[in-house]
Amino acid sequence: MFFKKGFFLEGVAGCVEHTTTQWEMLQHAKRKSQQIAVAWLDLENAYGSISHMLVQFSFKWFHIPQSISELVFRYYDSIFLKVVTDEWSSEYFHLGIGVPQGCTASTIVFDLCFQVVLDIWKWVSRDVNPRYSIGDGHNISFSCPTYADDVKLIASNAPDCQKSIDTFQCALEWTRTLRAKPTKCRTLAFRLFRRKEKTEFKQVLATSYSSFDPLLKINGVSIKFIGDDDPPIFKYLGRHLQYDLKDDIITNQVEEKIRKWLQTIEDTPLEGRMKAWIVNMHVCAKLAWLLMVQNFFNKDVQRWNDYIHTKFRKWIGLSKSAEPSILYRSNEHFGLNFKNLMQMKKQLELTKWHILKYSKDEHVQQTYKYRLSLDQKGHIGRGNKTSPCLTLENLERDRALERYSGTGQHGRRGLGFKSKYRKVEPREAIIERAKRDAEEKRMTVLHQYEMQTAWLSSGLDNMMYCDLSWKAILNQYSSRLLKFLVGSQTNTLPTPDNLRRWNLNRDATCGLCGQKWVTLSHVLAGCPW
Repeated sequence: MFFKKGFFLEGVAGCVEHTTTQWEMLQHAKRKSQQIAVAWLDLENAYGSISHMLVQFSFKWFHIPQSISELVFRYYDSIFLKVVTDEWSSEYFHLGIGVPQGCTASTIVFDLCFQVVLDIWKWVSRDVNPRYSIGDGHNISFSCPTYADDVKLIASNAPDCQKSIDTFQCALEWTRTLRAKPTKCRTLAFRLFRRKEKTEFKQVLATSYSSFDPLLKINGVSIKFIGDDDPPIFKYLGRHLQYDLKDDIITNQVEEKIRKWLQTIEDTPLEGRMKAWIVNMHVCAKLAWLLMVQNFFNKDVQRWNDYIHTKFRKWIGLSKSAEPSILYRSNEHFGLNFKNLMQMKKQLELTKWHILKYSKDEHVQQTYKYRLSLDQKGHIGRGNKTSPCLTLENLERDRALERYSGTGQHGRRGLGFKSKYRKVEPREAIIERAKRDAEEKRMTVLHQYEMQTAWLSSGLDNMMYCDLSWKAILNQYSSRLLKFLVGSQTNTLPTPDNLRRWNLNRDATCGLCGQKWVTLSHVLAGCPW
């Protein structure tokens, strides 16, 4: 098991693993009505508080070759600083503390030094052994998941969590330079409160199983309870956590941001296609991480997507009666390939659970198996037909089948078959399969339309190629030309037959050649005039 994560080259997605296991752990405690206490600790100037002697000790502790130790020692020993102001300047002085953050070796050096602190904490707290375990046939336990200098101490009750904090403070004092920053530390605890129970802890929620302030301290200073913040939310490694394990406050904040971003873009003096590009490339990208790590309800994400969809239709000039999938279909199917938040959420959740399934951390792998077992028992959330874990398992089975499928030979190639399998990264193949399934659903819906999808009768292979990439949209098409292109493909242009159909004209006769019931194809390429 990786005891500390952060700044590794590959294979360790620390933020995703820590935030997901944290959520599953809190949900397990809530489901079983078990007591749990969590403390998030932050250090004061962590990089700048690593002494150079601690660096040398860490190198010896982890058996780093002597040549590397001497190289780093000479490098750090040659760092001198000088303070220059408008009124005075100091002499050069030797810097004996701090890891230079501009150096490429700083991250791994900090990892080694801080791992020593965690090793000391583990040894000192061996008698208490504070941790929270998930049973149910799964050997999962967490005590001190750490990412860089972001430390999270977990215990099955508040007293054990306090002992864990005290031992961690002892490890910090051993270094003589590292110290905690209590103002940025936070705590959260849950337990089952019984009626008329006398306890030093105050029940916060109206339910019997409630969060409470565990009254934890570090170095004699009280650590603030998340519920006392305004709003009562704590952000850890990019994931927001409410004091009651709900998402209503976080959802409202995200929705307010989306509305603000869209209004800001709307007020700019840019053309519609440019505004659409900003939303598609930047706003959706800013939402991607939240869609991955947060557990938003589908109805909330769909509402946000409706906000963006309304703007897309307006900026592109899509008719009110036009079939909307043209915005999200791939360019191969004559769509604009805009991003859909619901599809993004599904793909990012698949990515998240794929990371956990094939993690190098055994406890993280067990967390995936635990979540999968719950999903297989039907614990997938009210109103949900499936879950990311179940979808991932189905997609992997489909991919395994594709590896052995092939096509029969034809022509003069003789008997046998030809394999269609192409070696790609597993996660890439899973996401591509999910995209293909979403695309097939959009294409299936098209067959319900008779007028707007007449182009399908010609067959996709016989259609003339149309460049609808962002490069073409921004550089080759004007706003009016793009609106005409989209309208012609969905057959929503004011052609004579459509004007007659909309009761805006008495007949549908061509004003040039006199042909009756003039369609779009006649206007574009059929009129002899």
